[in-house]
Amino acid sequence: MELAIKDAIKNVRSLISPACRQYDCEICNDTGSINWVKDGYTYGRECECRETKRTLNRIEKSGLMHLLDHCAVFGKQKLQQFGS
Repeated sequence: MELAIKDAIKNVRSLISPACRQYDCEICNDTGSINWVKDGYTYGRECECRETKRTLNRIEKSGLMHLLDHCAVFGKQKLQQFGS
């Protein structure tokens, strides 16, 4: 079921014109990875937003989300930026 929802979201995103798209992460456009070609080889790395999203999910699952407001590392701004 979750896979079907993700596919539907991907299909809807493809229909939206690039000028209208808004991304949570301007670096990777919400793909979670950054890819580039150098000397004919394709390289890639994980975008920092993916690790941030994973961290926020772990905080939420742990039940410590209420402490995020007092955390100097992330704060509420990061939480709102990545929509967790």
